[in-house]
Amino acid sequence: MALPLGIPIETWAIIAIAFLIFYGSIRVRKYLAYLKATGGQGFGGSLIVIGAVLFALVYFKLNDFISTDIELLTKISWWLVVVGVAAIILDWLYQLTAKRQATFLEEERREYITRVRKGIKLEEAEKIALKTLKRSTRKKNLQIVASEKEFKTWIIYAKDKFGAKYKVVLDIEGEVKNWEAVDELPSYMQGPF
Repeated sequence: MALPLGIPIETWAIIAIAFLIFYGSIRVRKYLAYLKATGGQGFGGSLIVIGAVLFALVYFKLNDFISTDIELLTKISWWLVVVGVAAIILDWLYQLTAKRQATFLEEERREYITRVRKGIKLEEAEKIALKTLKRSTRKKNLQIVASEKEFKTWIIYAKDKFGAKYKVVLDIEGEVKNWEAVDELPSYMQGPF
């Protein structure tokens, strides 16, 4: 038997099946995208809907096309609903703990930025370095030659009128970690000092 355009019915059946498979694959991909976006809540909702539809089929005795036990179908529908509700609750709890974890990490990040950014400024670090050197070396004519800031420390270089050079290391709070006399400045600070 041939249908329109003289194409046999088997060919039309193959075309219809291919179309249904193609359409079904689009639906499956959309459903998977939905599950990816909604997570456990979407999965739980899907199970609840499937369980409710199955229960409605059993309750309204629309399961004549299925030759299985009504009691078994009822139990399956209830278990689908229960598992769906459990999936929604577990996903909600997971989202709650994930939100708490994200909030905790954000608080730690802000605290870290505050710790790194606070502290003394260059002028204060230089004053503390000069004061420390004057007290320790008993020399009055000291001047700052160079200053640099590393991650959490200030490094201040100074010299006296005789050319003796000193290095003072301070943390960001202004506490002197150590000081020492140095023979020369680092090569990148060499110049007309």
